[in-house]
Amino acid sequence: MINNHLFFGVILISTCLYSCNEINEASKEASNSAWKTERIYSNHVKDTFNISVQYPKEFHQDTLKNYPVVVLVDADLYFPLLAPIVHQYEEVGIWPAMILAGVGYGSLQRMDSLRNRDYLYPEALASDEISTPGGGENFYQFLTQELLPKLEKDGITNAKRILAGHSFGGYFSLYSSLRQAELQRYDFAGFIAASPSLWYRDFYLEKRFGEHDNLGEHKIFLSIGGAEDAEWSLKPFDQLLQILEPHAAGKNVHSQVYAGLGHMDVAMVSFLQGIGLFIISE
Repeated sequence: MINNHLFFGVILISTCLYSCNEINEASKEASNSAWKTERIYSNHVKDTFNISVQYPKEFHQDTLKNYPVVVLVDADLYFPLLAPIVHQYEEVGIWPAMILAGVGYGSLQRMDSLRNRDYLYPEALASDEISTPGGGENFYQFLTQELLPKLEKDGITNAKRILAGHSFGGYFSLYSSLRQAELQRYDFAGFIAASPSLWYRDFYLEKRFGEHDNLGEHKIFLSIGGAEDAEWSLKPFDQLLQILEPHAAGKNVHSQVYAGLGHMDVAMVSFLQGIGLFIISE
């Protein structure tokens, strides 16, 4: 089952390589120069990332407004898809104006090879059948100690920040919510974990969450596809929700099972529902 997750991820990235690049260019053109990308070197990760930021269409008229911010990982794949929706929803009044910041690698090929390094923690077990040094803590420090201060310096200062990720990125989003609680920080108001890879390192995150009574004041949105593997995906998803149940009573934890959807199908719908829960409905 673990190999199937990786296989479908590779197939999606391979088949989307050309079309996503086309979407990327079209979206940039349609954004009226509101989308900019710059390369930022991380001292924690020891690598350079492509940071894409899309501002609201009204941004040039009111640059001092405190806009909500959505930080998206796996941005090489998902930023070109989500960015035009954010602007379209803003234009028709479904969503308020917000800033979308994507953390990418510059290409789908680099993303496919480096996301294992950055989104997972700790180092993989042999049974995981993947090779990764477990650099999730370094990547977390990059986001909180380097990227967010950089965004604040650029005038993006809203306290309502949402971190969103899918699969390994969903795992990282959950890991970040745990670290934020442990460090008693409040860098992010909410975490979207779409189909998180909870099987990693013998269900490491489930065990870590079970060790903590106080998970902080932030919110968590968990999602999964109803057609995903029962043993490796659906069962650990339910087990984690049981651990988080006391927090769910306080409305800090939300969950969704998308009936009939597989692992790779839930990313975009999860991002849209999660943004709606954390930014729109409040």
